[in-house]
Amino acid sequence: MSAGEVSSMRYASLVIAGLVVAALAGTATGPVRADEPGAETAARSTLAQWIETEKVIARERSEWAEAKDLLEQRIALLEGELADVEARQAEAEQGLAEVDRRGHDVRREEASLREAARGLEEALERLEPRIRSLVDRLPVPLRQKIAPLAARLPRDGAGSSLTLSQRYQNVIGVINEVDKFEQAVTVTNELRELADGSTAEVRTLYVGLGQAYYVTLDGASAGVGRPGPDGWSWSAEPAIATDVAGAIAIYENEDAPAWVTLPVRIEP
Repeated sequence: MSAGEVSSMRYASLVIAGLVVAALAGTATGPVRADEPGAETAARSTLAQWIETEKVIARERSEWAEAKDLLEQRIALLEGELADVEARQAEAEQGLAEVDRRGHDVRREEASLREAARGLEEALERLEPRIRSLVDRLPVPLRQKIAPLAARLPRDGAGSSLTLSQRYQNVIGVINEVDKFEQAVTVTNELRELADGSTAEVRTLYVGLGQAYYVTLDGASAGVGRPGPDGWSWSAEPAIATDVAGAIAIYENEDAPAWVTLPVRIEP
């Protein structure tokens, strides 16, 4: 039932109540004649009751109008609050849907990363033994330089406590140092066993990782070194002592550049 219908019914009931009061006032004393004693007093009493009834009706009507305005304002306020709550609820539901979607994307990316990590680990498990085998065949000065990195390579069949990133850094570090040595000429001092079984300090000139030459400090003995499956092998060639010493002197800027002939053997 609407507010207007309630107001109309309430107003009608008050009017009916006023008519009833008036009727009762008339019937209580019977028909009043103007010339009867007290007729004027009865008329005034009836009029006063009617006026009071009208006042009550007017007051009730005013109070109801005020109450109706307040009620309508309250309803409008509640409707606004309800709309705001519904909007926030819809926004929250949309946010939850976005969080759920992002969570799905994160889980999918995580699964992809795990799969990639497994592939990287499998590649490392194949690569690390090959790197360790290579290290064992490198010349002594290069092995000494990469020893800290090589020591972190896992032994065959042994696990590693390092992360994938650390293991790859080791492998890449070894490969970089090997590549640098391969692309350069290196001269070092080493101890080498000579043909007569004695050990002497020699100057060794490495031409990358393919060939090396040594000469004793007194220039009395010399030889050639070559890489092999079990490491480097050295053979004495005393006849090249002067040429090796000359090549080292030129490399270290002790002599002017000149043409030097040294023996080279290329393995098939």
